Amino acid sequence: MSPVSPGSANGLVAEVYAQVADEMRLVVPPALMHSPAPDVLAAYWALTREPLVTVGPVDRATKEAVAAAVSVANTCPYCADMHTVGMYDLSGEHAAEAVAGDRMQDITEPELRVAAAWARTAHQSDDAAPPPAGLSPADRAELIGVVVAFHYLTRMVNVFLANFLLPPGLAPWSRRRLKQGISRVLRPTLREPREPGRASASKIPSAPGLTSGGDR
Repeated sequence: MSPVSPGSANGLVAEVYAQVADEMRLVVPPALMHSPAPDVLAAYWALTREPLVTVGPVDRATKEAVAAAVSVANTCPYCADMHTVGMYDLSGEHAAEAVAGDRMQDITEPELRVAAAWARTAHQSDDAAPPPAGLSPADRAELIGVVVAFHYLTRMVNVFLANFLLPPGLAPWSRRRLKQGISRVLRPTLREPREPGRASASKIPSAPGLTSGGDR
């Protein structure tokens, strides 16, 4: 099935598209990718939006670093480009390129370095470390939410979207300057506070056998 264009969307697809465009400046390709199945589109949006972009206990810079580190772990250049672009504005070029180059140890800010390094290997069940020490239960839940969301999304992007967000033939200097410019354009989407709950779970059907309260 073909993706639903924003101009022809209706119903649930139109509702989710409106939220995506409002918060991300356009209907991003991962949303288009999910649009043939409206319920899956709504689930994708809730899965990625709620832990990543909302006002919560963990700052957005750390969450973007975690998303980028998972993207590197899953060899998803598209997602790694997108979220290191976010890091350019929130954390600076040095931290962003350290994650992009899989050099988490080179991040100079200690808390960011620990979070990115944990996210990079969190999927390796034999050697997986718990989330960084000193986090509250709410902090841990939010970071785990970002990790889970991006282990899903990067796999989907690798199958259904182009491999690269930025032109792959750019020289390193040109890539850095382009990422810097895009980060400035995206600054409002990265820094404006987003309240939790907008991607309402009511848009997603309840699983069979569950009541509205979640009990079997």
